Amino acid sequence: MTPLLIVLIVLVVLAGIALLAAIALLLEVLPRLAAKKLRSGPVDEAALSYPEGYDELRARVTVQRDLPYPSRVPSNKFDLYLPKDADKAQPLPLVVWIHGGGF
Repeated sequence: MTPLLIVLIVLVVLAGIALLAAIALLLEVLPRLAAKKLRSGPVDEAALSYPEGYDELRARVTVQRDLPYPSRVPSNKFDLYLPKDADKAQPLPLVVWIHGGGF
């Protein structure tokens, strides 16, 4: 191998290492910046509101909270929302919403 080829190979390897380090840094820093932005200030509770007709719709739902399910983590629980006026003889649609954690 010529010295020029060896230098070229070393430069390519170093450039690859630098690129991997930059990617690792971005993967480490960007989520922290996003989390900091989300925690950057209190929420103005007065500015929050329910949509129109919320109370009427909420009155038509039964909520069962903190139901346990088989898991290695005993604190894992789920909430079940059921319509009050559902015909028990008819099947109901099912929506499963899984929150992946992060807090």
